[in-house]
Amino acid sequence: LIAMKTFRYIIATAFCSIGLFACSDDWNSHYSKEDTVVDNAEIRTVDYPAEQFMQNESEYSSMYQLFDKTGVLENWQEKDLLYTIMVVSNENATSDVNSSNGQIDPEELFRAQAHITDALLSPSNLKDGQRLLMWNGKYVTVTKLDEDKDGVGAGTYFNGAKVKKVTKTTNAYIYELEEYIYTPKSLMEYLEDLPDSEYS
Repeated sequence: LIAMKTFRYIIATAFCSIGLFACSDDWNSHYSKEDTVVDNAEIRTVDYPAEQFMQNESEYSSMYQLFDKTGVLENWQEKDLLYTIMVVSNENATSDVNSSNGQIDPEELFRAQAHITDALLSPSNLKDGQRLLMWNGKYVTVTKLDEDKDGVGAGTYFNGAKVKKVTKTTNAYIYELEEYIYTPKSLMEYLEDLPDSEYS
C-alpha cells in the first residue's frame, strides 16, 4: 500500500513538473523582447511610445519630420490612443516637408495622414483584403501573400507597399515599408487644394 502511494506521488509530481515547464515556455515566448518573424517580416518590441521611438531612430528622421511639421505627431499625442503607423526609412523618403508663412503644404499633410490609422494591428491580426481607414480619409488595402505570385514576393503589403520590418511600441505597431503608401485623391479634392489666388 505504501509503495502504491509513493508511486502515485511520483507520477503526480512528474506531471506537475511537465506542466510548469510548458507554462514557462509559453510565458517566455509571449513576453520575450527578442526579435521574431511573422509573415516574413522581422518584429521587435520596445518599451516606450511611438513618438519617442521615431525621434530616437535616425533612420526615420525624415518621416518624423513629416509627422512633426504637419501636426500629425501633436495630434496623435493629444488623442492618446493606440495606432498603426507606417513609415519609410530616410533612403526611401522622396521629399522634405515644405512650409511657407507657417502654412503646411496640403500635399505633405495628406501624405502624412495616409500613414496612420486609429487601430492597433499586429501582423498576425492583418487579413488579406482587409481595408484600413487612414487619417486622410482614404482606405488602404492589406495584401498578404504566403508565397511569390505573378512576380510579387511573399509578404505583407499596404496598397502595394511591402512591409520590411515591424516595431511594437507601447502605443503602436510601426510598419517600415519599402515605399510611401499611395492613396490617390478624387478630382474634387485635387481642385480644392489648388491655391485660390491662381485658380479661384
